[in-house]
Amino acid sequence: MNKIRKERKVFSDLNVREKYKLYKKQEKEAKVIKIKKRQGRKKGFCLSEETKKKISNALKGNKNPMYRKHHTEEAKEKIRQVRLKTIFSYTNTKIERLVQEELTNRGYAFYTQPLIFGLPDLAFLDQKIAIFIDGCYWHSCPECNKGRVFVKVINRDDKVNEVLKRNNWIVLRFWEHEINNNVKEVADKIENLYLTKLNENKTFTEVD
Repeated sequence: MNKIRKERKVFSDLNVREKYKLYKKQEKEAKVIKIKKRQGRKKGFCLSEETKKKISNALKGNKNPMYRKHHTEEAKEKIRQVRLKTIFSYTNTKIERLVQEELTNRGYAFYTQPLIFGLPDLAFLDQKIAIFIDGCYWHSCPECNKGRVFVKVINRDDKVNEVLKRNNWIVLRFWEHEINNNVKEVADKIENLYLTKLNENKTFTEVD
């Protein structure tokens, strides 16, 4: 108590400018402490397998607050509306980067999202090869997405394929599960087509 009284007395003896400086200094110190605490929690923070199991078991069966409960139609609609407004990354996704890295490691140069009809994920412009990497959910993969089907997306993909092929483009489409299962096999297909087109172009040039 005496220490607090002394601090209060010292603070009351200061003029306005000094009080403001002291207040700002204390505020800055408090922020630094908060940041250090936050960083300390994140850095190297990893739950043990035992702790993970405890958390998992704590939410199983009737222990789960949502056990045998269902969202109302109103709640479902609210969740739907929030999801529709959520901005998802549609360029350089994880599966796109996997294919990009594999092709780059093989020494191939390509364009990403070039400004041609349909905005393909990857393209070889000289060989007129357009590559689309389709997520299994949003593009309604018949193997993975047995539930909801996005008819508009399917129709759009078909239209893109049709327009590009009409303009002498070769269109390749790969599903998300194909890339996750075997990205090298996907890269092999792209590489084989690229080399075939390259040889055709060389032959055509030599004949000319």
